[in-house]
Amino acid sequence: MRSFFCTAIPEAGAEAVIGGEEAFHAVRVLRMREGGRLRLLDGHGGRAEAEIVRLERRGRSEDAVVRVLRAERWEPPRVRLHLLVAPPRAKLMAQLVKDATELGVWRITPVLCEHSVAKPEGENSVAHWRADALTALKQSGNPFLPELDEAVTFAQARARFPAGGVFGDLEPEGQRSGDRPAPPEGGGSLPVWIGPEGGFSEKERAALLAGGAVSLQIGSWILRVETAVPALVGFLLGAGGHDYSCHQRS
Repeated sequence: MRSFFCTAIPEAGAEAVIGGEEAFHAVRVLRMREGGRLRLLDGHGGRAEAEIVRLERRGRSEDAVVRVLRAERWEPPRVRLHLLVAPPRAKLMAQLVKDATELGVWRITPVLCEHSVAKPEGENSVAHWRADALTALKQSGNPFLPELDEAVTFAQARARFPAGGVFGDLEPEGQRSGDRPAPPEGGGSLPVWIGPEGGFSEKERAALLAGGAVSLQIGSWILRVETAVPALVGFLLGAGGHDYSCHQRS
């Protein structure tokens, strides 16, 4: 079933309007018509199965009016992964955002580190990342759209998110991935720090350790940023089990 983004999903039996790019994709690209079934996602835990009841022309475009057949609401995970990552080049950052969305990352903050090369601008910006996240949301069926922040410096990130979490480490004394870290007691946000290609600087690494972040090595070799993100996030999801899972409420 094809998925479409809908900012406000009504209760079962009520109607909603799919317009703009979503309607263009449904009507012009996929050529969906009355009776067609689709899935709605609102990015805030709402999912629904709906049926197109009519098409309404709006100038040169058409809106799809749908009736909700079955609506459900999902509870967010007890532990919400907050990815603080040194952004790679634009196309690689786009794929990184998609992977993180599909894996259920709750928030993404690009962090400019001492060894960073790429700096977010143009295609590598919040507006483009949100489009990438929406694509992944609809592809995966994840009911939660991650929060996306403007890029900040490492110092700014440490000031805003100072304590705890884990970080990908290149140093030999880092905790090996076989030692699964326990999810934080009480839930909440878990910072997940991933540095640039050259890793965090000695000063940055020391700051993370001083703040209580756990140093983790994933695998035996150096990973690219776009590889490290799904590797480390996937490892944490496996280690945390249900603490990192969404739960259906209705």
